[in-house]
Amino acid sequence: MDFLNKLRVGASIAAEKAQQTMEVAKLTTAIYGKKRDLERNTSRIGEAVYEAYKAKDLSLAEREIFRLAKLNEGLENDIAELERQAVLLKRKIGMR
Repeated sequence: MDFLNKLRVGASIAAEKAQQTMEVAKLTTAIYGKKRDLERNTSRIGEAVYEAYKAKDLSLAEREIFRLAKLNEGLENDIAELERQAVLLKRKIGMR
């Protein structure tokens, strides 16, 4: 019976670690998605500035720049929080 109990405990620990590893993977995927959105918004800022430059009126880009910059600010905060959560979870399960 002692062997079966050890086997059950080991299986339970393995299942818990597998679940936590999946959570780390989900966090990592979310981080990459938000970083991609951040890059896309930054590119759009550049496009807006260039189009306004071509029109010889940089003020044309101002509204779009502020809108996208505000979105990026939120994305940066989200990324930092997700990275913090991932680090804590990795420490908990002994990942690097």
